[in-house]
Amino acid sequence: MKVAVLLSSYNGEKYISHLIETILGQTYKNFDLYIRDDGSKDFTLEKIEKYKKLDKRVHFVESQGNLGSSGSFLELLYQVEADVYFFADQDDSWLSNKIETFLDLYIDENNKTPVLMFSDLEVVDDNLNIIDKSFFKYQNINPIHAFSLATAIAQNSVTGCAMMINRELAIKMCHFKNSKNIIMHDWLALIIANLYGKVIFIEESTIKYRQHSYNVIGAKPWSIEFIIKAAGSPQSLRKRIKLTVLQANEIYNTFITDSHLPGYNTLKSYASILSYKKPKKLFILNKYGIKKSGMLRNLAFRALI
Repeated sequence: MKVAVLLSSYNGEKYISHLIETILGQTYKNFDLYIRDDGSKDFTLEKIEKYKKLDKRVHFVESQGNLGSSGSFLELLYQVEADVYFFADQDDSWLSNKIETFLDLYIDENNKTPVLMFSDLEVVDDNLNIIDKSFFKYQNINPIHAFSLATAIAQNSVTGCAMMINRELAIKMCHFKNSKNIIMHDWLALIIANLYGKVIFIEESTIKYRQHSYNVIGAKPWSIEFIIKAAGSPQSLRKRIKLTVLQANEIYNTFITDSHLPGYNTLKSYASILSYKKPKKLFILNKYGIKKSGMLRNLAFRALI
């Protein structure tokens, strides 16, 4: 089995050496690390080059300019052929048995089923001190929602740095390599896996998810303060909802001929939901069970869509 770890770097000189060392120090050794730099202006490339000289498993993938986080990872998927893929964020720290944990639970599907596996994460601070042992508890997200297309199209419940996908899922994701409407590669993977294949959750944490001021996404603690802050920005929330609809529309139009899929009508209805008045919008949400994780998130979602 060919195992590929994909790393997109961008001005990551502060943490990237530690990340690479935790990847190369995995208990499972038979993998390759492919790195694409997205236009760093610091010493990221020099640090990567050091590891490329030290370990033959480290490879540079040709860059074609700045594509953003999602675009860069999709470009890596397009260029690298493997049986299974892991995604790496430049500021995290992998537990030494991460790859082994996923592979021990992975069953190769000979029927070409797209598979997405994801685990919990330890949320840590800049110095790797534990903030919370569970990413999902920290954000008040029930990972069971990752198994529902109706929730996945409205909210992403997985993080790319704690997931593994197989080749079949990667092939379908590559249809969106040049898309401007895909919010994040991991979100795309989750939606496609729910449409065509299966999603598997590993309850244990396999990574230390570092929180600092430069996170592209990051974890936000679910608190009264966070709720008030979010509620005070209805325009921002409406914009984010619109982006999820544009993403759903892009996916629907790409796979429009696959009307036999169980989730086809759910995706189709959400992709066009903004064209209706509020009563019809709520009817669609109720009919297909489209919602966000958690009562308060879902109330805000229904109020602002």
